[in-house]
Amino acid sequence: MNKTSGRALARRVAVVLLATVLVPAAAFILLEGGSSLLLFVGGILEYEQQPPLARLLHTRHDPDLGWANIPGVHVEDIYGPGVWLETNGQGFRAERDFSKQVPPGRLRVICSGDSFTLGYGVANDQTWCARLEDIDPRFESVNMGQGGYGVDQAYLWYRRDGTRLDHDVQIFAFIFDDFQRMQERTFLGYEKPVLAIRDGELVVDNVPVPRRPFYAAWRDPLQRITADLRTSKLLRQLGGRSRAAPAAAKPGAAERDSATWDVVRKVIDELVAANRVKQSLLVLVQLPTTGDFRQGISDPWRGLVRREAEQRGLPYLDLVAELRRMPEQSVVPLFIAPGVMQYRAAAGHLTAKGNDWVARAVYDHLTAQPVIEARLQALGGSREGSRAETSPQSERHRPDAP
Repeated sequence: MNKTSGRALARRVAVVLLATVLVPAAAFILLEGGSSLLLFVGGILEYEQQPPLARLLHTRHDPDLGWANIPGVHVEDIYGPGVWLETNGQGFRAERDFSKQVPPGRLRVICSGDSFTLGYGVANDQTWCARLEDIDPRFESVNMGQGGYGVDQAYLWYRRDGTRLDHDVQIFAFIFDDFQRMQERTFLGYEKPVLAIRDGELVVDNVPVPRRPFYAAWRDPLQRITADLRTSKLLRQLGGRSRAAPAAAKPGAAERDSATWDVVRKVIDELVAANRVKQSLLVLVQLPTTGDFRQGISDPWRGLVRREAEQRGLPYLDLVAELRRMPEQSVVPLFIAPGVMQYRAAAGHLTAKGNDWVARAVYDHLTAQPVIEARLQALGGSREGSRAETSPQSERHRPDAP
C-alpha cells in the first residue's frame, strides 16, 4: 500500500470514527448541558414566581435573637386568602399591646415556642395560643412563638422581652427540631445566637448576631436549583473527598446531643428561676409533628424532658403521646397537607383544627393544676358562656366540627 492510499484510508477511518463516536458524543454532551441549562433557567423562573417567604414579611434582623417580629405589622392574606398576621407594638403576634400588669379578672399565659406556636399557616385568632382566650375568656394569652426558633432563641426572647410582663403561666412549647437547631449557628442561611455552658454558667455566643449578607437571599434557592446539575454533583463528590479527614474529627451525633441536653437542662433551670420571680407556673409542652405519628426520632428527647420535669415537679404535657393514641383518620386533618397552601413551608404545620386540638389539650392540662385552678376560682366567672361556645368563627374551628 502506497502512502497516498494509506492517507486516504486513515481519512476514511477518521470520518467513520467522527460520525459514529465523536459526533454522537458531542451531541450527547450538548444535549445534557442544554438540558441542565434549561432546568437551571426554569428553576430560577419558578423561584421568581413564588410569593415571598412569609417570615420576610414580618421579621427583621435582631442582634440578640437573629431575627424577630417587626412591631406593628399587619399582612393580609400572608398564608393565603383570609389568613392574616398582625404584630403589636411589642413584637408579639397580637392585635393589642399588653400592659406590664395582668389586667383585673384575667389570668395571663405567655406562649413561648417556634412556628407551631406562632401559628404558621393560620390567622392570628386561630393559633392555639389565641384559642385559649376563646375557650376561657378569663385567660389572656401572649403569643411569643417565632418561625425557625430553637429552644435557645425561644428562651432568649422570653428572657429579654417576656419577663417584662407579669404573668401567671409560661407555656414553653417545642418540637424535636428545636433541640437540633440549638447545635447550629445558622438557620436557612440566617445567623443565630448559640448557647453554651462555661464554668457551669449559661453563656451566649455569636452575639451580636451578624446580619445576613445581601446576596444570601439567593444562596439557598440557587443551591436547590443547581443541586441536580452534573457539575454540582461532581464538585460535591470532589469536595467530599477532600474534606473526609477533617469531617471525621468532628464530634459525633451522640456527643453533640449530650452537650445540647446539658444546655437544655440549664435553660430549664433558668426558666424555673425566672417564673419563680414572677410567681408564675412554668409548663413544658411537647408539640407533635406529622413525623411523630409513626417515627420515634423524638422519643429519646421526650424521655429526657419527662425525667427533668418530674425531678423538678414541673407540669409536662406530651402531645406526641396523645397523638399516637388517635386513629390516623383523625390525625390527618390536624396538619396542613403539602400543596394546600401557597407557602410550601406551611406544610406539616397545624391546621386551624390542629391548633384547636392543641389549645383544648393545653387548657385541660392547665386547669388540672391546683395552683391554676385556685387562681381561676379567685377570679370568679367560669368557662361557661365563653366565646369558644358562642362565636360562629370558633364553632367552625372546633376539632369535632365538620
